[in-house]
This record gives sequence, C-alpha cells and structure tokens, in this order.
Amino acid sequence: MVTLKEIANVVGVSTATVSRVLNFDATLSITAKKRQAIIETAEALNYATPRNRNRANSQGLSKVALVHFLRPEQELIDPYYVGLRLGIESRCQALKIETVRVYHTDSMPDASLLQGASGVIAIGHQDSDEIAWLARNARHLVFADFVPPSDEYDSVSSDLVAATYKLLNALKERGYRRIGFAGWMEDRSDDPYYEVRCHSYIKWMRENLDFDPEICVTERASDRHTEQSGYRLG
Repeated sequence: MVTLKEIANVVGVSTATVSRVLNFDATLSITAKKRQAIIETAEALNYATPRNRNRANSQGLSKVALVHFLRPEQELIDPYYVGLRLGIESRCQALKIETVRVYHTDSMPDASLLQGASGVIAIGHQDSDEIAWLARNARHLVFADFVPPSDEYDSVSSDLVAATYKLLNALKERGYRRIGFAGWMEDRSDDPYYEVRCHSYIKWMRENLDFDPEICVTERASDRHTEQSGYRLG
C-alpha cells in the first residue's frame, strides 16, 4: 500500500503537506503547481485516503461495471477514452474495487454482465434506449463524460467551455492571433458548428480576435476523435 511518505519523497514536500492536500485543506498555503503535482503523484501511485477506503468498504462496493459507448477496437484508437477508462480503473484498484468492462455492440448487452456489480459507470454518450436499459439493470448508476437529458441521473463531465477559453487565452497571451479550429460535428445536428468546443471557439474569437470561417473546419466521420482524423482535418 502506498504511503504519504512515498508521495512526499517523489514530490519533495513534507508528509504533512501531502496529507493536507489530499484531504482538501483549504487553509494550506501552497502553489497550484505543487498541489497538482501531489494529486497527480497520488493518482499515479494508486493512493487512496483511509476515508475513501473505509467508505468503499462500508458501502460494499466490491465490483463496478464500466459500460462503454465504444467498441474495443474504437477505444484503442481514441487516446482520450483510453485514458478516461484507465483513470477509473486505477482509482477502483486503489479502493480495492473490482471492475468489469462491457463494450458497445449492435444490440443491448446481456443483463447478466452486470450481475454482482454494486454499481455501473457508463462511459461516453448513451442514447435513450441505452439509458433506459442501464436504469433498469444497474443498482447504482453514474454517467462519465456525458450528461443525460434527465436530471434524475448522476453524471460527471468536463467543463469544455472553460477548457476551450483557457486554451485560447493562453495562445493569445503567447502572441498568437490567427487561431484555427479542427473538430467534429455532432450526429444529432446538421449544423457544422453545433458542438460545444467549436461553439465556444467561435464565440471567443468573435469577442477577442477575428473569427475566420476558413480556418474553422469540422466534419462528421466514423473515425472522429482519432489522431488520424485530426491530421486529416488539419
């Protein structure tokens, strides 16, 4: 089991500092860079605080099913979703929770695949039929990187608007003025700009620089979200 001292040695801080950061002590005076280094090191070493370990044990979370919206071969060429799944599995391992993977197929999965699972983490976009199936068959359900239409479900997603603005502001501060965008269209719309990152990019460019549609390229493709499609768009 990883100790606070091991994390402290890697980052170069005291054990007390590591403990306070991992317990979200808001009164601690520490740089954002050092705080991030502690958190990332703890995650890389699969550290779990005693509070989290006890919580997992008390709730009886012995197995969690990861229901993916991609097929195995699709996930392999999508580094974002590979990283997302590995992060979830790493955290579960630290909490001594077994994980089972259920990948996308042409039909609904066999409900027996969720047998014995205390909860389900549904990764990526799920359509209405898939959401209904998950709600019927999962004891506890949370969606990752997807916000269902109904607010009756728990979900965790990235703030893509804030992330896009942060990136664009950083580029502007470095002196860049002609900033392009290459991305993908949403399946549910024919609008080439109907995607949260693209929409945020256009809004920011119009407010801060000049938006040029000639360097804003999107497409709808079966291999979207892959490095190959990104190079093709670029």
